[in-house]
Amino acid sequence: MQDIGESGVAVGRAGPRRFAGGATAQIYSGLRAPFVQGAPIIGSAGLIGSDVGWIPGMNRRREPGPAAVSEFSDRAGRVERSPVPASNPWQQEVAAMAACVLDGAAPVVALRQSRAFLKSSLALRESARPGKLVALQDGR
Repeated sequence: MQDIGESGVAVGRAGPRRFAGGATAQIYSGLRAPFVQGAPIIGSAGLIGSDVGWIPGMNRRREPGPAAVSEFSDRAGRVERSPVPASNPWQQEVAAMAACVLDGAAPVVALRQSRAFLKSSLALRESARPGKLVALQDGR
């Protein structure tokens, strides 16, 4: 599913993703959606979530904000909390790239993973047009 804006550009997209091991995910992104940070992970053993999402230390995209707390809640109701220190993800990205280029450090995300993410994003886009699922295959 995708939402097309007045200019003909996609402003939102949603779709399912099924992984090789049988896990599934529902993915949504959109330029007009309310700014919400987070990606709760729900599984048979419990729920993983965070009070701030994936940008601890950033409040509303630009302003400095607090550190985050990641939580795992199991089926019995027990909660395990882990602090996530505040950091600016864009500064971290530039620092990681500089370390790779200047110091020969290993990339944080392997090229194989970057390519897999791009394939997944393109398949989501492709499947939104006709409204049918697109299968990802190795080597595609």
